[in-house]
Amino acid sequence: MSTQILCLDQGNTRLKGVLYDGGESVRAFHVTDDEPGALNRELAGLDPKMIRVALCCVTPSREVHIKGVLRELGLPVWQVQSTHSVPFAVKVEQRGTLGADRLCNVAAAWREQVMPAIIIDAGTAMTLDIVNAAGEFEGGLICPGRGILARALAHGGERLFEVGSQWPQEIVGVNTADALAAGVSWGLQSAAEGLVTRLNEERGVEHEVILTGGDAPSLAERWRGGKPRLEPDWTMRGILTLATDIGEWRR
Repeated sequence: MSTQILCLDQGNTRLKGVLYDGGESVRAFHVTDDEPGALNRELAGLDPKMIRVALCCVTPSREVHIKGVLRELGLPVWQVQSTHSVPFAVKVEQRGTLGADRLCNVAAAWREQVMPAIIIDAGTAMTLDIVNAAGEFEGGLICPGRGILARALAHGGERLFEVGSQWPQEIVGVNTADALAAGVSWGLQSAAEGLVTRLNEERGVEHEVILTGGDAPSLAERWRGGKPRLEPDWTMRGILTLATDIGEWRR
């Protein structure tokens, strides 16, 4: 039996996991921070002799807990660091401040030779990362995600309030709740589309657009213009790429 790689991606809201065997996904799960013991239950029964874990974590407050669980189970772990030497050029400055998940997203594009590309990861924050025609990671943009936009409006105005996560069908709200929901959701949609249009125009090239993250399906469904690629496991594939190429596991 071949060694399997469990890729874990701890974001700002939840921990996602995909187990790969020979590069093929065989199991997927996710747990949120408010589910005590959920990670232990998901990992119970995994054979430390057959499983290696590759971790990408952008929330240091959760890192100690995750590593503690892995250590208790005897699972060898390697963690993606933004400062790692990678098999593609990284042209960003201050590598230590770069989110490891962004590096993984670019790694997936490098592995699949998707270039030039704009990778949009729409989660708690919405990041747009640019891969040029030579496969180099040039940098990108970080925008507030839908949840942050909703909370900012609620906290910024005395008569405003936070709206739910349902995407309104109409772009014009007929009451305050609908107007808030429309502004948050359709504003995010327009930001994503508008930034892609501007980047294409300023650089004189059509980038392939990759959509991933929790809000990616909603963005993809409503996208105008060239059809983007919806890739729910894009970050995981990037983690797998880096783990396969440069991973060094420790128990």
